[in-house]
Amino acid sequence: MDPKFPMRNTTLCYLEQDNAYLMLHRVTKKNDLNHDKWIGVGGKLDPGETAEACALREVWEETGLTIRNITYFGNQPWPYPSNLMIGFIADYVSGEIKLQDEELSSGSFFSKDNLP
Repeated sequence: MDPKFPMRNTTLCYLEQDNAYLMLHRVTKKNDLNHDKWIGVGGKLDPGETAEACALREVWEETGLTIRNITYFGNQPWPYPSNLMIGFIADYVSGEIKLQDEELSSGSFFSKDNLP
């Protein structure tokens, strides 16, 4: 493993509600690969944490929403060598969107034909 790029697996989770998906606008975090992009909810796995537990935690931390039916979607190398992004889709259960201010500027559910 390259010491400049330690292994840090991440999750990405798209929340579905009535055929619409939660998209978050990321603008406030500096030096971010996703700066000024609309993204799903995600973040790095903590040591010893499962990918599903990470997705649940990240959704709660970044949005304040409760989810269920976390379904594995796929994975890909991300964003450096020896790292993996694990993708999920989950159903929205409850809560109002309360964004993590230090990373996100806005978030809303969008239909597939109206994605930002």
